[in-house]
Amino acid sequence: MSTAPLTWRRIVAGVLLPAALCAAPARAQQDDRAGGSGAPVSEHAAGHPRSAWYLGVGAGLGVGSFVDPLGGRTYSGPAAFVDFQGGLTLSPSFLLGLDLAVHGATDVFDVSNGASLAMIATWFPRSTGFFLRGGGGYAWATSSGADLASSQRTISGQGVSVTGGTGWAWWIGQSFNLTLGADLSAQWLSVNGGTRNPRYLAIMLGCGWY
Repeated sequence: MSTAPLTWRRIVAGVLLPAALCAAPARAQQDDRAGGSGAPVSEHAAGHPRSAWYLGVGAGLGVGSFVDPLGGRTYSGPAAFVDFQGGLTLSPSFLLGLDLAVHGATDVFDVSNGASLAMIATWFPRSTGFFLRGGGGYAWATSSGADLASSQRTISGQGVSVTGGTGWAWWIGQSFNLTLGADLSAQWLSVNGGTRNPRYLAIMLGCGWY
């Protein structure tokens, strides 16, 4: 019972840390582009040529179904997500890279943690603004919980994941942007000789360097 408050403190800290990392460079780029005045730069005026590579980080909240450590089934609940991205710029509209997505969830009895490492393609139809992304890769998860007799049990599984999402990117300065997006993920994990199918919907706020 006592693990839940501590777990949520860690989850909230994981969500707030990427947001703090995004805020400082965004403000610095605004100041540089506006001559120190702090005024935002027009998206159309900046030009935004992309470099040959990109890095990104994001965090958010959502809901999902998770593997029940006691029965091996799935249960639904809220979750927090952190996402790390990096890859290549293949064209002004098309990016291809690796995406490490980590989630944590807890309720009164159970704690679930998991991650996926996927190859993700991102497409900007108009080079900026609206984007679509999707891909797949390897996934793993661990769940632990106590039954009514306070007997602790932990199970883990691994398998494959598929992710699809959409969102919008706002450029700030020449090589920095803020993003708001929604990702839908599904996993097929081998757990205790069977297959479980956790699913997640996450609303993410992030930032990227190009």
